[in-house]
Amino acid sequence: MHSTHLRKSHTLLKLEAKNPLSRYYDFGKDNIVDSVRHNGGGYGLGDIEGNLPAGTEVLARYIFKDNKKVKINDRPAIWAYKESKQSGRVIMIGSHPEPVKSGERRDLMAAALLYAMDGNGEPNIKGRLTPNTERAMNKRTEDNLPHYTRIGDRQYHHFEVDVPKGCKSITITLKGYEGEDNYDLTLCAKEREIAFASNTKHINDSKGCYKELKITKPKAGKWYISVLNTTTVNTITDTYGTEYITGTDVLNGVPYRISVRY
Repeated sequence: MHSTHLRKSHTLLKLEAKNPLSRYYDFGKDNIVDSVRHNGGGYGLGDIEGNLPAGTEVLARYIFKDNKKVKINDRPAIWAYKESKQSGRVIMIGSHPEPVKSGERRDLMAAALLYAMDGNGEPNIKGRLTPNTERAMNKRTEDNLPHYTRIGDRQYHHFEVDVPKGCKSITITLKGYEGEDNYDLTLCAKEREIAFASNTKHINDSKGCYKELKITKPKAGKWYISVLNTTTVNTITDTYGTEYITGTDVLNGVPYRISVRY
């Protein structure tokens, strides 16, 4: 990107003909949002030159023909980037629609936030659990083994397991490590769909690291097992922002062991 060299100014932003922001709000037949505050923001490069990174979408362009320093007319004013299905979506806006409480400028900001949130990445699967074999999740970031790395605060780890026909029950066991087990880990499972604490009835969210989850008469097929670390840092809010006060040890990750038996 490059600076527009515009200070204490306003811009017109024209949304692309087929832009995803119009899914959320109506910006009229002209698709133009007028008088958007601008103070030193940038414009996107690469679309005219034909070398935008893969996964980039230009959502809106500047209509500004009177800038003598830089030719920004038709240059990207809003663009989105999503690297892959597993990554989230980030949206860049060169101007400032965020202070406005109503009208098209507010709708533009809201639409950008909604499109970003709808671009959540698909969860990665840490691995497939082998029945009667304990899997240790105790590596640190510097070990560069993400499929065996400790779990961070407010983070999920997802696993798969295949349940055979005729299985009477499955028992999932979660264990901590002595000296590093003063944390709260939630254990949950769901058939055919990645498990979250909010979408399954098969859950053990009791306090601590050590717990079991038994499912009787499970349906045959693929099951997803997930671990959620609900422990996070304790904070206070001051005039200068949010300060971490205690519990920062969780930021180093929590080690655990997980196993499944039929």
